[in-house]
Amino acid sequence: MKKEYKTVYVYEKDVINDDFDKILNTWAEDGYTLHTIIPYILEGSTNGYTIIFEITVNHEN
Repeated sequence: MKKEYKTVYVYEKDVINDDFDKILNTWAEDGYTLHTIIPYILEGSTNGYTIIFEITVNHEN
C-alpha cells in the first residue's frame, strides 16, 4: 500500500462557504481524505487556497 497526494488550487475569494464543501465532498467520494489546507494571502486578504488530499492505494507489482 502506498500513499498518494493530489493538490488542488482554488483561486477565488469567499470560496470557504458552499463551494468549499462541494470540493471536499467530491474528493471524499473518490476515497481521498483531507491532508492540508494552505491559505493564499495577498496584502492581508485571503485570495484562495491550496488544498492537499491523500489516498492510500494498493500497487501490485
